[in-house]
Amino acid sequence: MTIMIRIALFALLTSLSLPAFAQTITMGSLLQEMTDRSSLAKYPAAKYTTKQFSSYDRQARIVDGAKENWYANEDRTNFLRKEVTENGTEWVMFDSDQPGAIVRWWMTFAGEGAGDGTLRIYIDGAESPAVEGRAYDLMSGGLLAYPPLSASVSPTTVHKRRGHNLYLPIPYNACKITYQGEGIKTNAQGEITKESVAIYYNINYRAYEEGTAVESFGPNSVEQYLKAINRAQQALLHPYTGIFNRPADKTQKLRKLAPGERIELSLSGAKYIKALALRLEAENQSQALRSTVLSLSFDGEERLTVPVGDFFGTGYEINPYETYYTKVFYDGKMAAFWPMPFQKEATIELINYGEQLVSVHDLEVYTDDWSWDDRSMYFGGSWKQFYNKQTGGGKAPEDLDFVKLQGQGVYVGDLITLYNDIAAWWGEGDEKIYVDGEAFPSHFGTGTEDYYGYAWSRPEFFEHPFIAQPDGSGNLDVGTAINIRFRALDKIPFTQELDMDMELWHWTKTSIDYAPTTFFYTKPDGRAIHEFQPEQAQQPVRFAPQKAEQGSAEMKDNSIQGENMEAYRIDGGKLVHRNFADWKWEEDAQVAWWGASVGDVVIMRFRSPKAIEDARLELQLTKSGNYAIVSLAVNGSEEVTFDGYAPEITVDTLDMEGVDIQEGWNTVRVRVTGKNPKSKNLVFGLDYLKVRP
Repeated sequence: MTIMIRIALFALLTSLSLPAFAQTITMGSLLQEMTDRSSLAKYPAAKYTTKQFSSYDRQARIVDGAKENWYANEDRTNFLRKEVTENGTEWVMFDSDQPGAIVRWWMTFAGEGAGDGTLRIYIDGAESPAVEGRAYDLMSGGLLAYPPLSASVSPTTVHKRRGHNLYLPIPYNACKITYQGEGIKTNAQGEITKESVAIYYNINYRAYEEGTAVESFGPNSVEQYLKAINRAQQALLHPYTGIFNRPADKTQKLRKLAPGERIELSLSGAKYIKALALRLEAENQSQALRSTVLSLSFDGEERLTVPVGDFFGTGYEINPYETYYTKVFYDGKMAAFWPMPFQKEATIELINYGEQLVSVHDLEVYTDDWSWDDRSMYFGGSWKQFYNKQTGGGKAPEDLDFVKLQGQGVYVGDLITLYNDIAAWWGEGDEKIYVDGEAFPSHFGTGTEDYYGYAWSRPEFFEHPFIAQPDGSGNLDVGTAINIRFRALDKIPFTQELDMDMELWHWTKTSIDYAPTTFFYTKPDGRAIHEFQPEQAQQPVRFAPQKAEQGSAEMKDNSIQGENMEAYRIDGGKLVHRNFADWKWEEDAQVAWWGASVGDVVIMRFRSPKAIEDARLELQLTKSGNYAIVSLAVNGSEEVTFDGYAPEITVDTLDMEGVDIQEGWNTVRVRVTGKNPKSKNLVFGLDYLKVRP
């Protein structure tokens, strides 16, 4: 055998034994990929799957093909196992023995000191952690990076109610993450009990093909790649530098669209759209944002059909915000920066499915050259609406089908625009993402707001390169809400199919309008198994009704609901209305007094259409592990004491004798006097007040 033949044979055998991707994965290469938008439109050269470790309730499982406890909701402080080390008891929350990288890590905490616990990251089987620190510091306190790579949201939310997000990539050849802290209580069998502090987590990671070269994170990695980290920070903080500094390649200054009409812009050549922007005006602009639809076709095939407001993430109102892929300006201009390549031609259409005249202003398209190859993919999007969806109360949770994708491609994000018809949380449900025929989802989450990067159903606005809440006013109240999650390093490749489901679990019985939009890239034969339904875009958008100024505090049939009473005086804390069908409240609601201190007084009032002398009153009050001991008086009557503590949430009635109800205004005075030693807080809740015979 000649030397040349031996060399050729060795090269052939070597190529068969090594993965196709030979470049080493490093923190620097991952940071570069994170900020290179065009990489989204290229199928990954290095083979990997994106998966998730989370604290989801382990009672949810599949046994012999059947789902058991599928909507179990104790999604906290669930770990893989515990290990006893020289540090004491460490709870393992992540464990992988193959090459990979942590690409998105979210956490939140509840209970005294939970966020002060210690997180440790062990790399490549080392006995000593490569990273060790207070949980708050590691996740969002600057231990590894600063915003936006490490950030908590929303800045206006109290710190203990924020979601904490780490986007700094951490590559490894093997990795284990543990949590250690006070407050984790176990029973005789070593199982964690409900009395423990609450640790919630979702960790997205890449699992690379065996043999992929990965440079593992080490104690000096942050210093080694500090320039790359700083470049990524600046790119994420200033995402559109230079794009608008030159004239657009295609423009339409003004075009009026009558009902049923459409406008069309055509592009030709081997290019990609790098930015798309426009403004809409109409007498009913909100309806125009929903009923005016954007359609994108590449090389002769329609790939995206989505209402304009949903495509740009503003819903059906102008909600200014900014991510790495979208921006809504205060003047109403909306822009998107998804890379959209094509080989020969592209068509941009705007279609008016509404019943009014719509003006399209300053439609702008910015392009650049694109070299199409076998890794190139088409941009796509899907939209649907679950209009007037009945949910909550006695109705069981259900998994909503966001999108089903077939072919080969990458899932890159989604957003929801919804209208909530009642003052209660709508998003208790978890995401479940199945990749390439998985029986059990490789992504099983802990709550809708956790998936979107915040926590505790908080309504405050926030924006970040990859997550945003342009509007959260409908989270705990009647109104609208928009949640956005876009993906960079946590994009999800699929080779055959991907199913994205989101569990709908509302706290109480109501109807909502729930519209998910999804974004993805697929090879030419890939597509979403869903056809756009124009009639859903034509449905009238809903808003919160105006609050009645007077009259809601009126006693009817000798009864007044606590949530309908009017606040007259409050020393500390705040009154909030709570709705939840499962808490045995009449009409599924109560008024709650939160944040009070011992000695604080609140006075609520209601109006009676008639006087009732020497009345017997029945007050239904809430009891739970967070409630206070209070004294109550009605119209200056003798005070009656009520202990609101109970180990489980329940209601109890309190009788008051010989109270005179006046025609006109009447008062209910509540004073916090202390709390049961077992109670954790000083909450008070009133369901109703009734006059009994």
